[in-house]
Amino acid sequence: MVVNGVEWIALTPFAEVIGAEITENLLTGAVTITSNGNNFTCAPEKPAAQANGQPVTLSPAPVGWRGVVYAPLREVVSALKGSQEFDLDLTRGLARMRFPGSTTLFK
Repeated sequence: MVVNGVEWIALTPFAEVIGAEITENLLTGAVTITSNGNNFTCAPEKPAAQANGQPVTLSPAPVGWRGVVYAPLREVVSALKGSQEFDLDLTRGLARMRFPGSTTLFK
């Protein structure tokens, strides 16, 4: 979904689609996605996150809604060493990304 020009992704379904491991901390709400040795950790309403063990600041901060954590798509893809082939296509609801070890594009 796009809000105020920011492409947001629901982290758990996103991780499942790309075949990544996902860990959720029920106490803090933090979510960690691990894919091909790369990882990204964030928590709702907190701009401080980690990408491959390094601190990063997310702007805007991830949000939690109905038990789902949403984060800025570009930040997540970058942390997992992926690349967006093109921006979100609002008319068809598609985004294409490539991740290490993958020869196919995620749509």
